[in-house]
Amino acid sequence: MKSHGNKTWVVGCVVAFAVCAVSVSAVPNLPFSDFDDGSTQGWTAVEPFGGTLSLVTTGGNPGGWLYATDTVSGGGWLQIAGPPEFSGDLSVYDGVSWDEIAVPQPSGIQTLSITVVLQKSSSERLLYYGEIGPVGVWHSRYVPFDPELWVPSTPSVSFEDVIHDCTLTFNMDCWAGLGPESGIDNIRLVPEPSMGLPGLAVLVLVARRRRMG
Repeated sequence: MKSHGNKTWVVGCVVAFAVCAVSVSAVPNLPFSDFDDGSTQGWTAVEPFGGTLSLVTTGGNPGGWLYATDTVSGGGWLQIAGPPEFSGDLSVYDGVSWDEIAVPQPSGIQTLSITVVLQKSSSERLLYYGEIGPVGVWHSRYVPFDPELWVPSTPSVSFEDVIHDCTLTFNMDCWAGLGPESGIDNIRLVPEPSMGLPGLAVLVLVARRRRMG
């Protein structure tokens, strides 16, 4: 009887894993840009863009990446906008992740990292301000679409209004001054975590079973 019970339990685990796989695969073509194909993959500079945006084919995290340089004193943001798959109703996702690198400056200052912007219009946007951190190395970042983390451009801007109809953009301007600023790689919209719960439940059961066995 004990052997039969183990067999039934294992079959149940296999079924649960299958359900997990189906749930994740049910969301095809999750938006993701790694710039490894030698193109900007639809990411474009938003005017007025106070500098240059370059595609670099090596040295990313890994492979290709986008690199911004500030060339205009007192110019506009170094803001880039995503292609159509990074626009629309972003409330269906849990958040956004990306890799970034801030370029070392002669002063050796610790710079602000890239600012994320959910842009509905020129006056309606939500901002997530980057953190202060070491420069010259790649950092993996993630920010959930949580209203408490995003700052509206004006008090009248509603998080719900913007998140349901916006374009994901990044301001790559990291410090006040001219010259190289920052790079970005591996931008992705992250699905809701509930998609991974069946698999997580199985792992918990496996660990519990082993402790009891």
